[in-house]
Amino acid sequence: TPYLDREVVVSSILKVATCGKGSCIGFDYFDVDLLQLDMVRRAAKATSEAWKFGIEDAAEFINECNGSMDDVHHETNLEIWEHLKYDDL
Repeated sequence: TPYLDREVVVSSILKVATCGKGSCIGFDYFDVDLLQLDMVRRAAKATSEAWKFGIEDAAEFINECNGSMDDVHHETNLEIWEHLKYDDL
């Protein structure tokens, strides 16, 4: 997900919500703080890949996605199973 724009990530999550009850998605992502480290910026630049997406506040992101569905038949019901910041790893 770090190579995708935030809008694409949210759109993908919302698309999975339309797949039917019991559908799920699991993904890893970078914490925004990690993306700010010089070492990480240099690595991204060396690979010529822009790292565009990170999550600053996982609970806020989940709430944003859960509140984005217009159709009451498709709820995202996202949950955080585990959220580790880069310094926890």
